[in-house]
Amino acid sequence: MLISHRKRFIFFHLPKAAGSSVEAALRRFSHIPSSRLYNYMIDYLGDQKFLNLYERHVRPRDLKAIKPSLFSNGYLKFAVVRNSWDWHFSQYNFHKNSHWTIFHAEIRELNFSEYVDWATREKNMRRANSRQKEYLSDSKGNLLVDRVLRFESLSKDFDALCGELNVSATLPKINRSARSVDYRDAYSATDRNKIQATHSEDIDYFGFEF
Repeated sequence: MLISHRKRFIFFHLPKAAGSSVEAALRRFSHIPSSRLYNYMIDYLGDQKFLNLYERHVRPRDLKAIKPSLFSNGYLKFAVVRNSWDWHFSQYNFHKNSHWTIFHAEIRELNFSEYVDWATREKNMRRANSRQKEYLSDSKGNLLVDRVLRFESLSKDFDALCGELNVSATLPKINRSARSVDYRDAYSATDRNKIQATHSEDIDYFGFEF
């Protein structure tokens, strides 16, 4: 997550949706402009609302409960979402090939079909925050962000956002998952349907297509 009091915006960082790139592009407008310092403070201090210091993937509803004033003072709140099937293929490759990640030990020996079985269990969907509409909404399903950028059209969407915020920024490419095939080629019909069934709210609400 990124907060800018100077430019009055809050970016909510969903996993595997170009969040690291957005943070890098906009970090200099943040109240803590050094990502190294921010991560150091999180590691050693934890969440500290009086410092506007929050866990990287904090959900909007949790931030609102901690500091409701951020939702009533005109800050522009936004996030990036990603096609559910592509999201899972990226998640699989990232955690399988990165030994330092939180799910590496559970995923490293799985093939993609086995990963889909693992990833569509209720417990693991919650742990991974893979249901994006739920992540961005309150307990009644109301979206808590003002703008939703699309991973698939991120360059265009980000440029429009920068215009709205009156900032100049360029997106770098960070934490890209290693992959050699299109995500569509990785799915069997069964696995495709499992994602459809467990992520139907995201697919319907955001209009994702396989």
